[in-house]
Amino acid sequence: MVRRICCVALFYSLCSVVFVAKAEVTLRRYHVENAVQRSAVCNDHSPALFYLSESNRLSTRWMVFLEGGGLCTSRAECVARFAQQRYHFSSNVDQYAQTLQGRDVFSDSPSNPFRSFRHVMIPYCTSDLFLGRNTQPLKSNHSL
Repeated sequence: MVRRICCVALFYSLCSVVFVAKAEVTLRRYHVENAVQRSAVCNDHSPALFYLSESNRLSTRWMVFLEGGGLCTSRAECVARFAQQRYHFSSNVDQYAQTLQGRDVFSDSPSNPFRSFRHVMIPYCTSDLFLGRNTQPLKSNHSL
């Protein structure tokens, strides 16, 4: 498992070096519809948001980037993070522009192995943590 994580980290590091200053892909901001009913909300109950590329609309391959952000495990940690990193708690902050100019893994550079994929970037605003090693799909009654 450690070897696999190192390979992913190394690959991302190489991507950052190779793709910087290459052609960029525009990603447009969207808020999740019916976010409260879908439990797709940030810490402050503002609707979760995501950025979606306008290019490669016919592609059936997707590259989904989940923004990191850490977590808080106590009220004191959450209060301290809220004071310094409000964007990790709400989608109602100025940091989230209408569009993003993607680079690195969002680049349409010929050297980017993800250039023909649809691109999604999901900002982090929930202060939680997801981990797992499950390789089998889970059945769920929830739908997106």
